[in-house]
Amino acid sequence: MATSKLPQPATELAIQYLTPESIAFKFKVPLETVYQWRKKRTGPPGFRVGKHVRYASAAVLAWVAQQSGLDTSTRIVFQGALPDRYLAPEDIAAMFSVSIETVYHWRKQHTGPPGFRVGKHVRYDPAAVQGWVAQQSDLAAAA
Repeated sequence: MATSKLPQPATELAIQYLTPESIAFKFKVPLETVYQWRKKRTGPPGFRVGKHVRYASAAVLAWVAQQSGLDTSTRIVFQGALPDRYLAPEDIAAMFSVSIETVYHWRKQHTGPPGFRVGKHVRYDPAAVQGWVAQQSDLAAAA
Protein backbone atom coordinates (compact mmCIF):
# COMPACT_ATOMS: atom_id res chain seq x y z
CA MET A 1 0.00 0.00 0.00
CA ALA A 2 1.51 3.30 -1.09
CA THR A 3 1.27 6.20 1.29
CA SER A 4 1.09 9.68 -0.05
CA LYS A 5 2.87 12.42 1.78
CA LEU A 6 0.46 15.06 3.07
CA PRO A 7 1.41 18.68 2.55
CA GLN A 8 2.74 20.35 5.68
CA PRO A 9 1.05 23.51 6.91
CA ALA A 10 2.95 26.72 6.40
CA THR A 11 4.65 27.77 9.62
CA GLU A 12 5.91 31.16 8.43
CA LEU A 13 4.37 33.87 6.33
CA ALA A 14 6.52 35.68 3.80
CA ILE A 15 4.89 38.99 4.74
CA GLN A 16 5.11 40.44 8.22
CA TYR A 17 1.80 41.53 9.69
CA LEU A 18 1.66 44.07 12.49
CA THR A 19 -0.70 44.24 15.46
CA PRO A 20 -2.24 47.46 16.79
CA GLU A 21 0.14 47.17 19.73
CA SER A 22 3.18 47.03 17.43
CA ILE A 23 1.88 50.04 15.47
CA ALA A 24 1.52 51.98 18.74
CA PHE A 25 5.03 50.92 19.79
CA LYS A 26 6.65 51.84 16.46
CA PHE A 27 5.05 55.29 16.34
CA LYS A 28 5.26 55.89 20.10
CA VAL A 29 1.58 56.74 20.38
CA PRO A 30 -1.01 55.39 22.80
CA LEU A 31 -2.82 52.23 21.73
CA GLU A 32 -6.10 54.13 21.94
CA THR A 33 -4.79 56.47 19.20
CA VAL A 34 -4.32 53.50 16.86
CA TYR A 35 -7.88 52.38 17.57
CA GLN A 36 -9.15 55.92 16.90
CA TRP A 37 -7.26 55.99 13.58
CA ARG A 38 -8.98 52.77 12.58
CA LYS A 39 -12.41 54.02 13.69
CA LYS A 40 -11.98 57.34 11.82
CA ARG A 41 -10.20 55.66 8.88
CA THR A 42 -7.27 58.08 9.11
CA GLY A 43 -4.53 55.60 9.97
CA PRO A 44 -2.86 52.81 8.04
CA PRO A 45 -5.30 50.40 6.40
CA GLY A 46 -5.80 47.25 8.42
CA PHE A 47 -7.88 44.12 8.09
CA ARG A 48 -9.54 41.63 10.38
CA VAL A 49 -8.33 38.12 11.02
CA GLY A 50 -11.21 36.72 13.01
CA LYS A 51 -11.60 39.17 15.89
CA HIS A 52 -8.05 40.51 15.56
CA VAL A 53 -6.86 43.50 13.52
CA ARG A 54 -3.66 43.20 11.50
CA TYR A 55 -1.70 45.60 9.29
CA ALA A 56 0.47 44.67 6.32
CA SER A 57 3.95 46.21 6.55
CA ALA A 58 3.76 47.44 2.95
CA ALA A 59 0.45 49.21 3.65
CA VAL A 60 1.93 50.90 6.71
CA LEU A 61 4.99 52.00 4.71
CA ALA A 62 2.72 53.46 2.02
CA TRP A 63 0.70 55.27 4.70
CA VAL A 64 3.90 56.71 6.21
CA ALA A 65 4.98 57.90 2.75
CA GLN A 66 1.60 59.57 2.31
CA GLN A 67 1.80 61.19 5.77
CA SER A 68 5.33 62.48 5.18
CA GLY A 69 4.34 64.02 1.85
CA LEU A 70 6.40 61.79 -0.40
CA ASP A 71 5.30 61.54 -4.02
CA THR A 72 3.30 58.32 -4.10
CA SER A 73 2.50 58.60 -7.82
CA THR A 74 5.97 57.31 -8.63
CA ARG A 75 7.11 53.89 -7.52
CA ILE A 76 8.88 54.12 -4.19
CA VAL A 77 11.32 51.35 -3.46
CA PHE A 78 11.57 50.77 0.26
CA GLN A 79 14.87 49.39 1.45
CA GLY A 80 13.94 46.81 4.05
CA ALA A 81 10.98 47.02 6.38
CA LEU A 82 9.69 49.43 8.97
CA PRO A 83 12.17 50.58 11.58
CA ASP A 84 11.81 49.11 15.05
CA ARG A 85 10.66 52.49 16.32
CA TYR A 86 10.14 55.96 14.94
CA LEU A 87 11.73 58.81 16.83
CA ALA A 88 9.81 61.43 18.79
CA PRO A 89 10.98 65.06 19.04
CA GLU A 90 12.26 64.25 22.54
CA ASP A 91 14.49 61.54 21.04
CA ILE A 92 15.89 63.99 18.49
CA ALA A 93 16.58 66.53 21.26
CA ALA A 94 18.42 63.91 23.32
CA MET A 95 20.31 62.62 20.27
CA PHE A 96 21.73 66.05 19.39
CA SER A 97 21.90 67.43 22.96
CA VAL A 98 19.62 70.35 22.16
CA SER A 99 16.42 71.57 23.77
CA ILE A 100 13.03 70.36 22.62
CA GLU A 101 12.26 73.96 21.61
CA THR A 102 15.21 73.82 19.20
CA VAL A 103 13.79 70.70 17.57
CA TYR A 104 10.40 72.39 17.15
CA HIS A 105 12.13 75.49 15.75
CA TRP A 106 14.03 73.30 13.23
CA ARG A 107 10.73 71.77 12.15
CA LYS A 108 9.05 75.15 11.79
CA GLN A 109 11.96 76.55 9.75
CA HIS A 110 12.43 73.30 7.73
CA THR A 111 16.10 73.17 8.71
CA GLY A 112 16.16 70.00 10.82
CA PRO A 113 15.67 66.33 10.02
CA PRO A 114 12.53 65.63 7.99
CA GLY A 115 9.62 64.54 10.14
CA PHE A 116 6.02 63.65 9.51
CA ARG A 117 2.77 63.86 11.37
CA VAL A 118 1.06 60.80 12.75
CA GLY A 119 -2.25 62.25 13.82
CA LYS A 120 -1.28 65.02 16.23
CA HIS A 121 2.17 63.56 16.88
CA VAL A 122 5.39 64.37 15.02
CA ARG A 123 7.69 61.42 14.30
CA TYR A 124 11.02 60.97 12.56
CA ASP A 125 12.26 58.01 10.51
CA PRO A 126 15.69 56.99 11.84
CA ALA A 127 16.96 56.49 8.26
CA ALA A 128 15.84 60.02 7.30
CA VAL A 129 17.59 61.41 10.38
CA GLN A 130 20.80 59.59 9.39
CA GLY A 131 20.48 60.99 5.87
CA TRP A 132 20.05 64.51 7.27
CA VAL A 133 23.14 64.09 9.46
CA ALA A 134 25.14 62.92 6.43
CA GLN A 135 23.88 65.90 4.44
CA GLN A 136 24.89 68.29 7.23
CA SER A 137 28.33 66.65 7.41
CA ASP A 138 28.77 67.10 3.66
CA LEU A 139 27.78 70.77 3.88
CA ALA A 140 30.24 71.34 6.73
CA ALA A 141 33.03 69.62 4.80
CA ALA A 142 32.33 71.72 1.70
CA ALA A 143 32.46 74.99 3.65
